[in-house]
Amino acid sequence: MNKSKNDLNKIKKKINSTLKYFEKNKSLDKKILENFINDINEMQKGTSLQQENFFRTTLYSIGDGVITTDLNGKIQQMNPVAEKLCGWKESEAKNKSFESVFKIIAEITKVKSENPVKRVLKSKHTVGLANHTLLISKTGKKIPIADSSSPIKNDKGKIIGVIIVFRDQTREREKENTLEERERKYSTLVSNLPGFIYQCKNDKDWTMEFISDGCKKITGYTPSDFIKNNKIAFNDIIHPDYKKTIWNKWQKILKERSYFEFEYPIIAKNGKLKWIWERGRGVYSTNGKLIFLEGFIEDISERRNAEESLRLKNIVFESSITANSIANLEGKLIDANAAFLNFWGYKSKSKVLGKSLNVFIKSKNDVVKILSTLNKKGVWEGDFLAKRSDRSEFIAHGLATTVVDNKGKIIGYQSSVLDVTDRNRTEALLKESENRYKIFFDNSPDAIFLADPESGEIVNANKAALQLLKMSYSKVVGMHQSQLHPKRLEDHAVKGFEEHKKENELIKPIENYVLTASGEEIPVEVLASTLKINGKTVIQGVFRNISERRRIEKALKESENKFQLFFEYSKDAMLLLDGKVFFDCNNAAVEMLGYNNKSEMLSVHPSKLSPDFQPDGTASFIKAEKIMNQAYKDGFVRFEWIHRKMNGEDLPVEVMLTSIPLAGKQILFTVWRDITERKTIESEIQRSRERMQLLVEGTPHLFFYVQNLDGKIEYISPSVENITGYSVSEWHNQNTWFITD
Repeated sequence: MNKSKNDLNKIKKKINSTLKYFEKNKSLDKKILENFINDINEMQKGTSLQQENFFRTTLYSIGDGVITTDLNGKIQQMNPVAEKLCGWKESEAKNKSFESVFKIIAEITKVKSENPVKRVLKSKHTVGLANHTLLISKTGKKIPIADSSSPIKNDKGKIIGVIIVFRDQTREREKENTLEERERKYSTLVSNLPGFIYQCKNDKDWTMEFISDGCKKITGYTPSDFIKNNKIAFNDIIHPDYKKTIWNKWQKILKERSYFEFEYPIIAKNGKLKWIWERGRGVYSTNGKLIFLEGFIEDISERRNAEESLRLKNIVFESSITANSIANLEGKLIDANAAFLNFWGYKSKSKVLGKSLNVFIKSKNDVVKILSTLNKKGVWEGDFLAKRSDRSEFIAHGLATTVVDNKGKIIGYQSSVLDVTDRNRTEALLKESENRYKIFFDNSPDAIFLADPESGEIVNANKAALQLLKMSYSKVVGMHQSQLHPKRLEDHAVKGFEEHKKENELIKPIENYVLTASGEEIPVEVLASTLKINGKTVIQGVFRNISERRRIEKALKESENKFQLFFEYSKDAMLLLDGKVFFDCNNAAVEMLGYNNKSEMLSVHPSKLSPDFQPDGTASFIKAEKIMNQAYKDGFVRFEWIHRKMNGEDLPVEVMLTSIPLAGKQILFTVWRDITERKTIESEIQRSRERMQLLVEGTPHLFFYVQNLDGKIEYISPSVENITGYSVSEWHNQNTWFITD
């Protein structure tokens, strides 16, 4: 007896374990159910009474409905839960066909479901009902159930029946339906929002965990494109100028645990710029850890465009050079811009708002006429005499229209006015300008042709043009502009003319040739522009004869070539200084300093090819800077200098710096001459002179002198004073001395 109780307890535990799957809205675990059936079969080996009592106790202890059948599908047992759900007593259902008691249909289609007993006997395995199955009780009540059916086997493994375990899912189904309804409402709400909701990570990509379908309409990308950055990260579509700002703002919001709200532009899939408004917040776990960001994004492009349009309209209204104003139906001003105040001589809007048009227009009849025309036609344009705040007058030209509401009802008037008092003066100035142009045209030393931009035909030419072509006016006018040039250049001329029609003005002159009546080709420089003469658009071409310039350029080129030859093959060392560094030198300079090639001497300051100090103790760099500045200023400098050869030996040279123009700027043409020999001779002379001086000055009864061919005393010994009575300075100051015995 104790053994049976223990076995019963074991089976109950297994049953309870199985029932947990029902509680979690899952199907019965096939293995657990089979083990449960096997344990029951095991108990069948006991006495019939013991088996019956144990089985019934087990069957009735289960909190779910349980039905057992034989191989013919006849009901054998039915616990109280099954009785309640099916509406049948066990005694009534005993030996009845399973299908007559356990009637099931599909909840959605209402189609009769397949008999689970037959399915088990056919498959010989545990089977479950399909989801959303309804049990129809004896009273006709439809109950949603979950079911699992398994074969019952004897000790030899032979199937002797089927056990069906099922439970009422009404509450679960109600919760499920409530949840589905809630999800449906939420989905409907989200799909009808003018934007989209999202959940994303707080990372630099704003990696999306969830994003609603509305994102496609705004961004052009589907939710799946954004989820986990599948195809693109949300950060990728944010305008680059705003990425850092948005990141910093979000981090500040998360730190404060407040709401993020910001407007910024994105670049949609089609490349268009869109403005969005975003409001979001951080979502935190119970321990305060940030889980994700969630929020809502709305397309505000239309609003931004409308605001921008309104802003631009206000700017146009306020900054226009025309006097703009708006009046109500009573003809009283309700707005005016700065130009209006300026035209009428008022300092602030407060001085004009609320005042009638009669204050600003001299004639009341003009006011009546203007308002009458506006009310009838919706537009008026014309001149009127306006009166300023100081009672002075000016002639005004106005354009006015009605302002209507959405229903087309007139609610006011708007106008733009110009002061045209000086219009006649302007017309006179225009006429004068045209006369001046005619004088310039007729007397210009340059050839001027006027051509029709559409046909390309010449419609006018001045005297210089006729002289250049050596043709008569009647022959030139009517020619196509391409005929001004040699045939080999006609296509080029036509192409240039067409390009000029698009550009309107040829800012830089181009060079071409014109063909004279005698067939001579003359080089010209052409400058073209588009003009309006007497209301007609023409293309003006100014042709300047550059034959003389070409001759000079040719001579200059030849001169430059000669200079280059002279520079390269001169035996004197020659270098060119641009600013303060050498940029070219000849081979004689390279050989003089003993370098291997030019490149070793170029792009360096002259002091780099010299000792640190010159003989007078001045630093080479400072002295070179001073001399070069003097050469640029005075044009020429000659001086002596010490350079240093590559081998370290000092080389005395005489340097000539000449400032010359080259390629549009001033450079220093440098010539070095080796004066080593001269310095040696000068040194010998100095030593000789010193020896003579010692000799002469040591003989008091004799004097020595050196006289040049002009009779000028260059040197005389001090003893001359004792002998002649004349001082050394007196001897030097006399132009000519005649010394006799």
